[in-house]
Amino acid sequence: MIFISDSQSCQQNASSMAEFLPIYEEAFPDEDEREEWKDIQERCFNEFSEPRTFILMTREAEEISGGIIADYYPKSGVFHLIYIAIKKNKRGKGIARKLIKSLLPEAISQIQLSADFIAKAIIFESNIPWKTGIDSIDPKSRLQIFDKLGARLIPITYVQPALSSNRNKVENLFLLCFPLTENSSFTEINAAVINDFLKEFYHGLGIKDPEKNTDFNRMINELNALKVKNDMIKLDSIPELESNLLTIKKASICIQFSTEFKDKPIEKEEKCPYFYSYETDLLSSHFQNRRPFSTYFNSEIGIVPITIHFPNFYNYLSEGTRFSKASVRSEVKANLHINQTISTSGNTNTWSIVLSTSTSDYFNENEIIKLLNFFGSKQEDVSMIEEIEFSTESIPKSKFQDFISTLMNWTDTTPISIQTGVIQLDTDHISFNNPHSQFNWSDFYLHLKNFNEGIGNAAQDYERNYYSNEIFKVVNNIFCGFALGIFDFDRMDFDEVTDTLIPRKSTENYLILLNRGILICACHDDEMYEATLSSIGISPYLLIPNMILANNVHQLDKVDAEVSQLFLNIETKEKVSLNQLRASRSKIDNWLNNGYFPSIFQYPSEKDLYSFGTNHRGLEEYKINLELSIKTLDDLKDELISNRQENSDLMMTIILTLLSGVQFQGIFESIANGNIIKSWLYTVLFSICLAGAIYYFTKMKMKK
Repeated sequence: MIFISDSQSCQQNASSMAEFLPIYEEAFPDEDEREEWKDIQERCFNEFSEPRTFILMTREAEEISGGIIADYYPKSGVFHLIYIAIKKNKRGKGIARKLIKSLLPEAISQIQLSADFIAKAIIFESNIPWKTGIDSIDPKSRLQIFDKLGARLIPITYVQPALSSNRNKVENLFLLCFPLTENSSFTEINAAVINDFLKEFYHGLGIKDPEKNTDFNRMINELNALKVKNDMIKLDSIPELESNLLTIKKASICIQFSTEFKDKPIEKEEKCPYFYSYETDLLSSHFQNRRPFSTYFNSEIGIVPITIHFPNFYNYLSEGTRFSKASVRSEVKANLHINQTISTSGNTNTWSIVLSTSTSDYFNENEIIKLLNFFGSKQEDVSMIEEIEFSTESIPKSKFQDFISTLMNWTDTTPISIQTGVIQLDTDHISFNNPHSQFNWSDFYLHLKNFNEGIGNAAQDYERNYYSNEIFKVVNNIFCGFALGIFDFDRMDFDEVTDTLIPRKSTENYLILLNRGILICACHDDEMYEATLSSIGISPYLLIPNMILANNVHQLDKVDAEVSQLFLNIETKEKVSLNQLRASRSKIDNWLNNGYFPSIFQYPSEKDLYSFGTNHRGLEEYKINLELSIKTLDDLKDELISNRQENSDLMMTIILTLLSGVQFQGIFESIANGNIIKSWLYTVLFSICLAGAIYYFTKMKMKK
């Protein structure tokens, strides 16, 4: 190991430094990233420089094979690996591992002893592959090496300030870190350490007041937003850039949830011009005269132009492995539509918040799956609802609940519980990012239709096309990603695809799929969908049936919460009052009989969506299990009523016993030789003892 950290070691190893210089310059061809060699030498030589700098080199076969140039910051306790350079003909021979895993820990130990320095973190930068034009080696390969050596990502949008007045700031870098010790659990890092380092780093590069620097403040804000317990932030694995095949210019994602009226709902006498005819058409004759709900498009707010802010990085769990991705885009323009369904008997609002593509923008397939994560599968352990933000010209970036509450002027802070959602997209407005890709959407629809209807050789044709046509295969897999709400759709094979893409309705240009909490409609040049984009934002023939399912989930959740609370009270208080049981039973009856909607549709398609959705989401089983719990509570109520009646009978018996005891006063007067006071005293004592005995033996019998 050649270790240079002061004037003496600089002089002693001048020839080694001269030999290392061309290795350094070749490894960092971008002048904005490469610091002047004389400045590095000066900081090594000067023991009073801030930060302090050291150079660590290794010699293999009598020649310098690679080295590390690093700064260390006493205030923050950070070692900053500025440059890691390996000689071109020595790459791939384990030099980087030797430098980072063996020699660097030795150098850090020496510095901690000699400089009275406590190391808190090892930080370094590396080029982002998809943002880097000039590099000495493939930046993706470099990141793979760092990943194998245990590096982790500090998930902020990092900007390195200009290294000198004639250089530009650098924005194509990841901020990474290595573990301080081999045995440490390396999943998080202290935000304050990174904060202090960035301040020292910016100040060291000539920015006298970092707090006034836009990039610095943005990074600090990002760090603060990432904080979890004890001021720590979670580290990510080094991400790869997500790949996207599709540009989807006409798509809508509808997020549905229910809320309770805190007061009596305001009756809306006017019929909604956007929904009334659709509802009338959908409802069976019995329910047309006695509408269980009315839906309204919020024309006062109208269509709101919004910006959707996606996280720069995200990760997901698939088959036991966690993958980290970088978003291609962090901002997308869209439109927001608000639709409200008022239950006439269930005291419930069901909201359908529709996000549709702006005419000036689009969604890609990964962005749609990010939004589907609001109500889709949780199997990949993704928390997009906590990471995606929304904004308008008047509302700053905020999470979904805060954004909707601000937009609607809601004061209720009850958490929004999203029950389900819908996606509709027009495949006539989908283009492929590879301009040479050719795809026939009608073939896609017909393959699914014929396969699921068992027509002729449809199964063999579908499978043959799936494995012989790469674009066809990818599109099928992407639709599986939509149906399941998962990012790792590439791993799916034909059997998984056909198990997932089971149409509820399909033609040569129309497809409906329902999977758990996600209802999908793909259409091709659909006039109704086009007509709804100027108001509702999505087909009401999808919104209304799925809204019914959302409402029913909400009603059952309310019953579940009420029943669970009663059982909790029974366990903790050991008894629940009869009045409390009666009040709860009355609410439960109202939720199940009036709030829970039966199948109210007249058309087979909507009837199928209701029945299939109810079964697929397990609502029948949910309801049956709740009814069993309710039966247990009814038994408890009957027992309380019986006990109350027995107690009432007992009290009447005791009163009659006390009255009958008075009849013995004459006997006790003779025993007391005519003493009235003693005779009544004996009478009272006798009556009390007799009543007590009756009470005791009756209670013993009741317990049995």
